[in-house]
Amino acid sequence: MNREIDAGVVTTRVLPYTPEEVFAAWTDPKIVAQWWGPVGFGDEIETFDLSVGGHWKHVLRGPDGKGYDNLAVFTAIEAPHVLGFAHYLGFEQQGTPHYTNLTHFAAHPDGMLLSMQMVFESQAYFDGIKHIILPANEQNFDKLEAVLGKVYGVRRE
Repeated sequence: MNREIDAGVVTTRVLPYTPEEVFAAWTDPKIVAQWWGPVGFGDEIETFDLSVGGHWKHVLRGPDGKGYDNLAVFTAIEAPHVLGFAHYLGFEQQGTPHYTNLTHFAAHPDGMLLSMQMVFESQAYFDGIKHIILPANEQNFDKLEAVLGKVYGVRRE
């Protein structure tokens, strides 16, 4: 579920897995590569240094084969509850991040509550791309849940 906030969005989903399992799916590059990106996109990870200040360089490959270079710089890591990063377009850390991401992994009676907050460089920028971001976040979480089912077994019918 998406909820708009100032210059961004919070996307949430209850998943039938533990916070530890879902956190691992966000921090193991072999698993991340299987689900990150909207439907039709693949993620080719070049580097994944899971440390505060570490870089996650990756290419999102679209259905047409075009590659989109991305850089995330990790800003918060509190396993298994918090993961944050600043996202830049391209492979260089220049200027203001395209967006910041702060994701929380919390226990929930039905497994865990995943909450991802994305704040973009400006409200105007977000307004121009939210028609892409809102469905893409839901697709990303759908792909994540499918991969979790493969890794840990399906826990919900």
